[in-house]
Amino acid sequence: MSTKKYLIDTLKATEKSEFDNIVKTYLSEIYSYKRIVNTDGVNDGGIDIKVFDVHGAKNQYQLTVQKSETTAEKHAFEKKLFDDVAKAQNNYKENGYSNVLFFFHSYPLTNKTINEYKAKALRDYGISLTIIDAKQIAEEAEEYLQLLNEIVATNNIRDILKEENLFPKDDKNLVFDLLSFGKASDVRLQIIEAYILRQVHLKKELTKEEIIEICEQQFKSQENKVFYDKLLSRLYSEKKIISYDGKYILTESESKKISGLIGQNEIEETAFINLLLEILKKYKQEDNIEEYLSELKKVYITNFNSDISEIISEGGKDLSSISRDFLQFLTSKGFLEGETKEIAKELFIVCKQNAYLQKFCAAKVFSETTRIKNIERYINTQKRVFVDTQIILYALCYFYNPKSEFSNYFYTTIKSLLNFVDKNKIKLFLPSNYLWEAQSHLREALNLVPFTNLPNFEKLGRSRNVFYNFFLSERKLYDSDLTYKDFFKTFGFKENDKYTKHNLLIEKYISKLGIEVIKIENQFYDIEESKRIIQTILYNDNKFKSKFGLNNDAIILEYLTDGDVDVHPLQPLLLSWDKVLFKSQKEYFKKNPTSERWFLLTPGRFIDQYSLLQFSIDSETVTNEILAFLSNDLIQGTHSLLDSITHILNPTEEVGLQYTNRLSEIRDNEIHRLKEQSISLPEDIEGEAVIDDLMYNLTSHYREDKDNFEDFKNVFKNIELLDEVTQIIKRAIEDIYTTNKFSDDIIVSFEKLIDKVSKP
Repeated sequence: MSTKKYLIDTLKATEKSEFDNIVKTYLSEIYSYKRIVNTDGVNDGGIDIKVFDVHGAKNQYQLTVQKSETTAEKHAFEKKLFDDVAKAQNNYKENGYSNVLFFFHSYPLTNKTINEYKAKALRDYGISLTIIDAKQIAEEAEEYLQLLNEIVATNNIRDILKEENLFPKDDKNLVFDLLSFGKASDVRLQIIEAYILRQVHLKKELTKEEIIEICEQQFKSQENKVFYDKLLSRLYSEKKIISYDGKYILTESESKKISGLIGQNEIEETAFINLLLEILKKYKQEDNIEEYLSELKKVYITNFNSDISEIISEGGKDLSSISRDFLQFLTSKGFLEGETKEIAKELFIVCKQNAYLQKFCAAKVFSETTRIKNIERYINTQKRVFVDTQIILYALCYFYNPKSEFSNYFYTTIKSLLNFVDKNKIKLFLPSNYLWEAQSHLREALNLVPFTNLPNFEKLGRSRNVFYNFFLSERKLYDSDLTYKDFFKTFGFKENDKYTKHNLLIEKYISKLGIEVIKIENQFYDIEESKRIIQTILYNDNKFKSKFGLNNDAIILEYLTDGDVDVHPLQPLLLSWDKVLFKSQKEYFKKNPTSERWFLLTPGRFIDQYSLLQFSIDSETVTNEILAFLSNDLIQGTHSLLDSITHILNPTEEVGLQYTNRLSEIRDNEIHRLKEQSISLPEDIEGEAVIDDLMYNLTSHYREDKDNFEDFKNVFKNIELLDEVTQIIKRAIEDIYTTNKFSDDIIVSFEKLIDKVSKP
């Protein structure tokens, strides 16, 4: 049952006095009239309501609850209507009223009928008639809270329920925007955000300190500034709150939304009970509605993690298995064994159509059955939280300077993560294959050293390398004389050191941050299926991973699904920003439905969800005034010319320097054209310029095969090919601006150059 239909049915059932109040509220809400008086009576002169506001005083107002559904009722209604129109004509001519008549009707009329009545009133009586029927009132009520509440208040559904504790007020909730029922931390997060929004709604304005205080009192929590800063920042970015003079208030749209949802909750409850009553009346069971509601609640609370919708579609056998107690209850009410399944299906279909009962039970489950101490013990003693390469890279930057103000989303998030896990004594683990990836990224950073010695190396653009970008920030913020080489010297990393030494240093540094390296025996896992899954996603998303990176991710997929309790006592959790990994996990579970499950979160999401463990939500918190909302982190990466050419050029040699300068000129020219808007960057380009993506794709293509890559690099060691290489790259850039896609023509051109270089 839709909200609008429910409101129309309620209006049709109103008494005259009830409809009087609804009309007065309508005039107050829609037209902003303040001085409204009911004058209906024997000698009312054809005026049921008078408005004493200046701009509405001369208009005429009539209302009726007379039925207009059958043919006889329509004729009677029409006579009543035009009797009132005739009175309005007399008031216009004799008593100084305007010729405007507002006529309110508690039943719906068709648009055709309304137009016919209005035409007749103007033609035959000179009256400008406005008919406001039940349909229009219901539509307006969905937008105006006071009007909606006035209509709902006329429904006596509460009188049907003798037991108030079936849906006690303090246990109701407004979890209308839930995406799913089954993730405790998500629901808990929504409850906490909703509680804060509702408190700001009630108190008009709150400081951050006041918000923390009321949450500590309500949820019995310990103060967690990281959590509150993130939460308030998210609510602000989602335009739910604004800040002024150190205080938070709701935005106008959010305030209106909360007010509307408060009334909406009451409607959903009433509509649900009405639907239930319709079924029970068929079986003469309406007097037992309290018992039916109580038993249905037990089913949902007891079996909350099961998808009731699937059970309905799969037939009676599964329905019987999920709730034998409910079927036995139906038998106790006089139904035969064959009948119980049919009525049970009808009742569950009502629950599916109107999700009110599910929402109510969701709140009860999470407020009453979740024990914070048990969860904390579960996490702190057994669950292991793993991190991937990118997190380690930013953790190393934090280790270099914990007080750094590096303005980078990833860095600030990892800074918050490390502070959070330290405070909450949560240990992090790094799989050993990701340690090698971190060392490889470090090696690439060290390869940039020669380029930073060039006079105009900035023209080569930004790098994706974490250490390089962190160095630029440190130099800008703290030491303008800091060289890239000195930066690494302070760090302890040297260009000519062995890989193993770099690994030992990385492991030493991160261990001081509370991160332990876990050795993974790669030979234990068959990674072919996992590799195919990742490769398919990379192909579909037009992304690239090196063979080394691809194998590492495939190993992690298999390692985290390892069902050996000695490996994973409980389901492990991996922190990552890698979108491909998120998609791969989902696809892996789809192809392997019986495999062990593991969790995958972004670091920011991890802080949010584990911060919720500070809260002890009780049933009094889950009230009918609570709203809930979700948020997600969206992360994006870029391609870089500088990163690409470090694999193929050596700027300390004359040939490498000339190629570097030529590529720098091409890029600088493209950036200039973009800035003056003579060209526009194609939509799918991830770098700052097309040359960034072009060189990334080109080098990635050849790096897949070691021999081919060496042949490719030899092209850039031949000074005689400089002009030809330049023209090929320029032509490829223009083609991308024209066609919006990367063409294989550049590969064909470079294959010819490789043949030319290879010939003796």
